[in-house]
Amino acid sequence: MIYDSRATTHLNHNASSVIASRHCGILFETHRYAAGEEEAFPRHAHEEYQFYISMNTPSSYRYRGARHVVRPGSMFVLHSGEVHEPRSVGVRQTAQQFQLWYIAPEILRGLARTLDPQTPAEPFFANPLITDVATVSRAIKLADTLQRAATSAEREDALLATLERMITRFSDVRIKTERLCDTVAVSVRDYLHDHWNRNVSLIQLAAEFGVSPSYLSRTFQRVFATRPHAYHTQIRIDRAKALLMAGRSPADVAALTGFYDQSHFTARFRRYVGVTPARYVAR
Repeated sequence: MIYDSRATTHLNHNASSVIASRHCGILFETHRYAAGEEEAFPRHAHEEYQFYISMNTPSSYRYRGARHVVRPGSMFVLHSGEVHEPRSVGVRQTAQQFQLWYIAPEILRGLARTLDPQTPAEPFFANPLITDVATVSRAIKLADTLQRAATSAEREDALLATLERMITRFSDVRIKTERLCDTVAVSVRDYLHDHWNRNVSLIQLAAEFGVSPSYLSRTFQRVFATRPHAYHTQIRIDRAKALLMAGRSPADVAALTGFYDQSHFTARFRRYVGVTPARYVAR
């Protein structure tokens, strides 16, 4: 459903700038427009869903026959293929900042089906304007969280939790009630121990046990008081300690324990242990 890749681009046009990054198949853009006159953009549509988050100044969209004002701290959802016409509202006294997310319909359709297998298509947002403070606050922080996350499982966890909240609260998809099952959590724990040398994706893990990623993460946390990716990272760090003490080099240990590269391994090791792998061996 979701794949993992990261790339960041910085674009500057006059006094405006865009920081773009791609995570889990979704394009995230943070825009900054300099103070100035009201601006209007031509009518257009996107193949993807577009999520617009207003950060500090209002904007508006002509969409589905009406003009919608999106005030700071609000989010606006535009469906795939639907024509819209954005514009700023009045003269901008300060620089305008906002986020745009571009999400392919198949990604949202796949996520919706993990929540409710009977869902026939991608989620539909009858009211495109989302003003719930907790939801928008989480969404604003998501891009930064994805940049700082060190593993694909961490990124997936943060992203899925945010999208699930939006889908279940504001679209026509409702999560199917499932009984939290300790057996699933224990089986996942055993699987993580058996696969300590792999960078296990939350999506792959959920597919292995035939449950939704959000259900798996929620169940595991209830039973073991931590997320699967954090538990798995600790297992790998413990194995790494043993390998380092046996004389293996940090580069070898990084590869043997399934980390992306030595830099990634060093950062994770220092976070969990307090020193770098090289200093750990020296001690």
